Amino acid sequence: AWAKFQQMVHAQGGDVAKLEHIEQLHHAPFITEMKAPRSGIVQRMDAGIIGQVILELGGGRAKASDSIDFAVGCDQMLKVGAEVAFGEPLLRVHARTKGTMEAALVRLGEAVVIDQQATATV
Repeated sequence: AWAKFQQMVHAQGGDVAKLEHIEQLHHAPFITEMKAPRSGIVQRMDAGIIGQVILELGGGRAKASDSIDFAVGCDQMLKVGAEVAFGEPLLRVHARTKGTMEAALVRLGEAVVIDQQATATV
């Protein structure tokens, strides 16, 4: 997939060499993990709330004239059905300020549902 992406960038006149340094160009100053508040099975990761949080961080456009900050957003999200232990990372948040990071974590708490009763018995 990476090689194909590089081919597409080259075909459109982009500088493929700059792709090797993309993390240095787009790096948020605040990166933190959202930790599981309890052990269990991830029952829900609300894409609507997560998308709204990313928009509020600056990683999307509310209107066509808005710019996009490619350094902010969420990554390393667990999938629904994943078993998680208390304190394990559910996802990572990339933000420009401590305030927007903290607000995102509060809001993301509404997006994730962990069922304590559904833990696997092996």
